Amino acid sequence: MLALAVGGVYVVGAAIAAVAAAVVVEPTPWLVLAVVAAAGTSLVATRMLVWAERRSERTAARVVVGAVAASAACLLALGVLGASGAAAIVVVGVLAVVRE
Repeated sequence: MLALAVGGVYVVGAAIAAVAAAVVVEPTPWLVLAVVAAAGTSLVATRMLVWAERRSERTAARVVVGAVAASAACLLALGVLGASGAAAIVVVGVLAVVRE
């Protein structure tokens, strides 16, 4: 349930940003990749939320660090791997959530 809530926030936010970008500039496949990458990033962020919750001390700081680290990993994957970076971050996200 947590993954659905976090995923919804990330994907809806990315979709809003993609639509806004498509209005301002010409639509490109990168806008779709941004939404796909947001889905993968949300899974990584969900795992980081679970990790932060299990540590009783400094939970809020751990949540922020987890969200920033997930976003940085997504940007790095897209920057280094290009379009296949979106698929890579989705795979990493799935593995992060499945791992227990």
